[in-house]
Amino acid sequence: MINRINSHIFGIIYLSIITSTISIYANILTVREEYDAQQKLIQLERSTDEEDYVLAKCILESFQRDCKKTDFYKNYSRKINELSRKIKKESKKIKFDDKIEYIYIPPRPETKIWQEYTARAERVISEEKDKIGITILRVIFEDSDSENPLIQCKNENDLYAHIYNRGGYSPADTVQSGEPVFIGSNFWRQHKADSNDKNLFITANIAIEGIYHYPIELKMTVQRDKVIPYGEIIVRSVPKKFCGNLKVNVVTEENCKINSGSATLKRFGFAQGKTFPLDDKNSCIFNFIGPGNYNVELARHEIFESQLYNASIDVGQTSEITIKANRRRVVAFEWRSRRSNEPNVWQSGMHTFRINDPWQSINDSFVMHYPAFSFRDGRDKTCTIIAYNGRLKRVDSNVPFAEIGFPSDFEERQNKQFVQPMAPLSVKEGDVFAWRNHWSDPQNGFLEMLIRIKTISLADIPEECNKLSNIKTDLEGEPPKE
Repeated sequence: MINRINSHIFGIIYLSIITSTISIYANILTVREEYDAQQKLIQLERSTDEEDYVLAKCILESFQRDCKKTDFYKNYSRKINELSRKIKKESKKIKFDDKIEYIYIPPRPETKIWQEYTARAERVISEEKDKIGITILRVIFEDSDSENPLIQCKNENDLYAHIYNRGGYSPADTVQSGEPVFIGSNFWRQHKADSNDKNLFITANIAIEGIYHYPIELKMTVQRDKVIPYGEIIVRSVPKKFCGNLKVNVVTEENCKINSGSATLKRFGFAQGKTFPLDDKNSCIFNFIGPGNYNVELARHEIFESQLYNASIDVGQTSEITIKANRRRVVAFEWRSRRSNEPNVWQSGMHTFRINDPWQSINDSFVMHYPAFSFRDGRDKTCTIIAYNGRLKRVDSNVPFAEIGFPSDFEERQNKQFVQPMAPLSVKEGDVFAWRNHWSDPQNGFLEMLIRIKTISLADIPEECNKLSNIKTDLEGEPPKE
C-alpha cells in the first residue's frame, strides 16, 4: 500500500516537472517569435523608407506567413497594413521578368536606394587614378527552407552565394542577401592614346552559384567612366523535390580521430562554400543540395588537410564520397632572388611554412601583396603547387643551387604556356623552379626568383593533441601513470 502511494506521488511530481519544462520551453519559444516579429517590422519600415520596395515586398510576404499569429503582429496590425498598402501600390510599378532560376527587376534610378548605390559608385570612380567603369548588380537570395517564391529576409550563413567574374575584370566576391555588387574594371589593358577611349567597354561574364540555389550566368557591360545600374535579381533556391544529398566520410592517414574536424562543400570551381562539422564517426551529410558538380575537402585544420575531391549530386539521390585526411606537411626551401634590371645583385635565404598557409613575401626588399605560390596536397615526401602568381617553370640542373643562373630563354619558352590555364605541378624534395612576377613594372625590373625544395616533412602536432594521443594509447594498454 505504501509503495503504491509513493509511486503515485512520484508520478505526480514527475508529471509536474515535465509540464513545467514544457511550459518554460513554450514561453521561450513565444518570446523568440515575438522578437522575430519585432525585427521583421523594423526591416519592413527601413526598406519602405529607403524606397526599396523589392526587398520590402519579400519581407512582407514572410512577415505575414511567419508572424501573423503573434501578439506583436496584432498590436501593430494598423502600421503593418499601412506599409502593406504602400508596398502593394509601388510594387505595381515594378516590372518582374520571371525565370526559373531567378526573377529580374530593372533598376529604378529615382528611388533612394538606387541613388545611394549610384553615388557610392561615382565616388569610387572619382577617387581612382586610372579611368574605370562600374556596373551595379544587386542580389537577393530566396530562402532555401521556404516554399514561398519570395525570400525570407534572414541574415544567416545559408543565404549567400559566391559571385565570380569569369571575364577577369573584377575580383571574386561573396555577398549576402540584399547586398549590391559593384562589377568594375580599371581598363588598364587599353592604350591611353586610343581615340575612342571614352567609348571603351568590356563585357563581364558573372557567375552566381550557391549550394542551395540555381546557378546563374549573366552578361553585363562595364563602360569606361560610367556608372551603369544593371538591376536586381532574386535568385531562386532549388525546390527540395529537385535536390539531392551528399554524405561525406573522412578517413585519416594515420588512423587517428580528427578532433573538431569539418568538411566543406562548394560549387565546382568556386572558392566559397558551406562547412559542416564531422560527427564522432568522421562523417557528415549535406541535405537538400541543388544538383550539379561540386568540390569537397576537409576544412582548414591545424593538423590535417585533404585534397580537393570532385562530387556529383543528382536529383532525389544521396551520393556518398570518402575523402582522405593527410597530416599537414611543412615545406622548407632555399631561395635566390633579383631584379631583372640588376642581374648581378642577388639576395638569398631560407623559408619554411605549412602547406596551405599564405606566403606573401621573401623579405622586406621584395614585398608581394599576394602568395607567389600556393602549395597543397602533401603526401609522403611530395606536394603540389596549385597556383602561382607569375610565370613558373621547372629547372633541371646538376650544379649546386648557388651556381644556378636564371634561365636565359625563360620569356621565350613561357609565352605560349602563360596564356594557358595554370596546371598543377608536382613537387618533391630537391626540385628547382624559376619564377618571375609578370605584374612588375618592366622599367623597374621584374622580380625573378629561383627556389629549391629542401624538405617536405610532417607538421608538428600541438601539445594538447599529443596529450589526447597519449591518453588513447595508455587506455589501450596500461593505465596512465600519475
